[in-house]
This record gives sequence, C-alpha cells and structure tokens, in this order.
Amino acid sequence: WDSPWLSVQYLSTTPILADIRATASRVQAIVLSVVAVAVAAGTAVSFVLARQIRLVSQQLAALRDMRFREVMDRERGGVRSRSFVLELYDLQVSFFEMVARFAEQVRASRTLVRGSLTNASMGGAG
Repeated sequence: WDSPWLSVQYLSTTPILADIRATASRVQAIVLSVVAVAVAAGTAVSFVLARQIRLVSQQLAALRDMRFREVMDRERGGVRSRSFVLELYDLQVSFFEMVARFAEQVRASRTLVRGSLTNASMGGAG
C-alpha cells in the first residue's frame, strides 16, 4: 500500500438511524401497553379480592354478634354467600363448622337447663 492516494467514502446515517428509531418506538409502545394491561389487571384482581375479604369479614362480624341467620343457609347446609377464593372459602367453612358446633352446645345446654328446672319444679311440688 504505497499509494499516495487516499480514498474517503461518506455514508449517510439517516436511513440507518431511522430504522433504529422506528424499532425503538415500536418497542416502547409495546412495553407501555404491556405495563398498562398489567396494571389494569392487577387493579381489577385487587378489587375482586378486597370484595371477597370484605364479604368474609362481614360474615365473621355477624357471627360475632350472634346473627347466625345472616350467614348460615339451613337449606343448603352451609354459608349463604360463598367466596370463590379457595382460602377464604376454607375460612368460611371452618367458622361455619365452629358456629354449628357452638349452636349444638347451646341447644344441649338449654335442654339440660330445662330438664333440671323441670325436675326441680316436680321435686318441689311433690
């Protein structure tokens, strides 16, 4: 390469950069769309879960206040408004069973009290 001549070539970067910029814009739009959909889906799921938790909370408050009919469904033998979230449903069933057993104990206690009052009144009259 002992030539005294120098060759220079000029290439315009505009077409190359235009393709890169267009691709970058498409990628940005796709990423923003995915993020927006994820945020919307997350918000919707959180509202649904919050509603289910509120339902269970209201039922537990009703049970605490001895308003069993608001929670228990005698015809179906379970909880009136069943949560579709499995873990919350398990919680509802556990409390339903606890309340049912509690009600049985209250009934048995009332029967014993009535029986002892009846026996006492008969024994006192005889």
